[in-house]
Amino acid sequence: TTGEDGTIVISLIGARGLKAMDRGGTSDPYARVRIGKNVVAKTKHIKKTLEPQWNERFEVNVNSAKTTVDIKVKDHNTLQDVDIGNVVLDLWENVQPNKSFQGWLPLQPTGTGEVNVSIEFMKK
Repeated sequence: TTGEDGTIVISLIGARGLKAMDRGGTSDPYARVRIGKNVVAKTKHIKKTLEPQWNERFEVNVNSAKTTVDIKVKDHNTLQDVDIGNVVLDLWENVQPNKSFQGWLPLQPTGTGEVNVSIEFMKK
């Protein structure tokens, strides 16, 4: 499915039920968003939680080509950040000028948590 040239507004609201990656039984989670092959957004990391509330909003210019939105939740570490899980959506199957997306999406692999996202499209 293809869309239109314009801007998408991605709100990374939060996550729940995240898998603990640190020894203390928590994680320091943040989310990063890739559209196609490009990383377009990254939230701040929130220390020692499995239910982060980011409430961060990003605007990204897009063209009409078929593309995916890849939302990955990672655990921030001093040495190397570790993947917790991710979800990939077909952008134009979920978002159109008259149709936005909002909701909880399960991360893969199964059991690593869910992320709460809203994505809307604004014409140029």
